[in-house]
Amino acid sequence: MNAKSANIISRILALIALIIALYNAYLGWLDKSKDSYLFLVLIFVMLSVLAAEYSKKQNR
Repeated sequence: MNAKSANIISRILALIALIIALYNAYLGWLDKSKDSYLFLVLIFVMLSVLAAEYSKKQNR
């Protein structure tokens, strides 16, 4: 995997985390919030950060 593809993957994972967070906020607004979605957001954010760090490492 080169730096460009790692950067794209990082952005996609961050977008997925944002979508899950917004969906959980919508469920919270409906009083049906699920804590399991917060764990999914955390996982996708961590994967996004790892992909971004890998991208930085490849650019050096």
